[in-house]
Amino acid sequence: MNEQKEVEVLLKNIQEGLKLYGIKELNEAIVKSLAKKDDKSVVIDYVINMVAEGKEISRRNLIKSNQRSNIQKARQIVYCLLYFELGLTMRQIANIFSKYVRSVSMPIDSFRKLNPSLKTDLEFLNDYNIYKEKLSIFINSNVKITQNENI
Repeated sequence: MNEQKEVEVLLKNIQEGLKLYGIKELNEAIVKSLAKKDDKSVVIDYVINMVAEGKEISRRNLIKSNQRSNIQKARQIVYCLLYFELGLTMRQIANIFSKYVRSVSMPIDSFRKLNPSLKTDLEFLNDYNIYKEKLSIFINSNVKITQNENI
């Protein structure tokens, strides 16, 4: 859709919303929606804690350590989960870990180029898929909880 058409659809939706809810209610709904969309801190904390526990390292070491070992691999899994599953930007991820954007982009680029026929790549992919599944379960259970609270 071109930009002009998108603006027309947006204005039409606003008009329909105003007919149904009124100005105050529509504004509150938009504000709530934006707040929910931007507040991913609970899920981010869950991802960091989940991977730290799974790899048997402390949360602090996962975030702060510069060691090149299982800590680095765990951090790469977290980077990829935050980027691909939660849609965070590389800059946002870098800010969480107090790292340069390039140190986040390199593992993400490597993930895109994984070769499952290589043993190390396959192990990383398997680990990633396990954590991805756990994250999916966590997100789905929290969505159900939030929907029940709104009822």
